[in-house]
Amino acid sequence: MGNKSITQIIFLIISVAMIFTYINPTFIAIKDIQDESLQYASAVENASEYNQRLRNLIATSNQFNESDKDALRAYLPTEHDEVSIMADLATISFSAGLGVNEIVSGEVVMSNSDVVFQGEKIEQTGTSYQDFSMNVSGTYDQFKELLAILEKNKYMLEVVSAQFGSFSLDTQEIVSSLDALEGEYQLTLRTYAFSGLTN
Repeated sequence: MGNKSITQIIFLIISVAMIFTYINPTFIAIKDIQDESLQYASAVENASEYNQRLRNLIATSNQFNESDKDALRAYLPTEHDEVSIMADLATISFSAGLGVNEIVSGEVVMSNSDVVFQGEKIEQTGTSYQDFSMNVSGTYDQFKELLAILEKNKYMLEVVSAQFGSFSLDTQEIVSSLDALEGEYQLTLRTYAFSGLTN
């Protein structure tokens, strides 16, 4: 082999070494920068779409008057006020003429199911419910009055279950009216809250 061939082989080895030690890492770095640039551009586009949607939702929200917003906040509060709800249930029962034997609150349960609204799937993150068991006694007409008052309540009280207990009837009640038939009623009521609502 001549000097010329050895020189060419040395140059070939140097060029291969340059490709693997400098040019290839530089290409990899450039590719990484391009990937990051594409991710950034995508994030900017998504942020722009999100901001536009947020502006539209705020504009829609601003179309409602404050009294309607206050009614919505009362109907679907941001948290469960256990003591107030139990006091309300006792007051509602007394106003219907029923005697309250017991009111017990259950645990707050976070809802995991999603809702489809206008063809769009909405995750219910922040939605929770709490059950209250209530045992009251009185006449059937008083029980119907209780249900009517619950329907008009400022926040949602969903009747999950209702059971009729024992009834008592004495001789005078038989003579006077069957409406005087007294009994016990076991109700399970459910309230909802949504922590995504702001005051």
